[in-house]
Amino acid sequence: MSPDPLVIAELRELFKSGATPSRLMRHIIAHHGQQIIPWTNKLIRAYFREAFGIPMFRASADLLAMGPEGLRIAPESAVVIHEMVKKRTEWDRSRITKAEETWMDSLAVTEALKQTDSTQTESFAGNSNWWNQLDDETKQYVKEMIVYTHSLSLKVAILSTLAEQLQQQILVLEDHFTPSSPLQSSPHPSCGE
Repeated sequence: MSPDPLVIAELRELFKSGATPSRLMRHIIAHHGQQIIPWTNKLIRAYFREAFGIPMFRASADLLAMGPEGLRIAPESAVVIHEMVKKRTEWDRSRITKAEETWMDSLAVTEALKQTDSTQTESFAGNSNWWNQLDDETKQYVKEMIVYTHSLSLKVAILSTLAEQLQQQILVLEDHFTPSSPLQSSPHPSCGE
């Protein structure tokens, strides 16, 4: 069974609107139904490869449990979301037309190896006394640690942005499905009241 182009387009739109990898996996399973159980993980990998250019999606359908058990997918999600955002120019053709705004628009993701090459020793000019005393292997290690730290901060920025997007969706749903409460319907009372 191969990925359905319609589902690929749906996955891309879902991700652009704030769906997490686990939600995307559920969408794939819902589309194909229970008859694919023996091949579910293989099909999920194929969809992530076709839709987002992820060569090897490591999360399995077994991780889709609800509650604390389902949170085991989080570490894989952190890695794959970063890759999906990084490869956006390859899979998101609508980005070129700027037809719609997405939660990813403010994010810039660069590849770590390019960052290593671009980390110049000039950036250490203020610390040149100690920098010049280091051997080449130590200098390379320091550069790699700087790149690694920067990469982690990018992942945190991506995940934080996605979390805020999801929070906004929850607020909309809460406003839609819950009756007005005094906090929602009335302005904040002034201190004199």
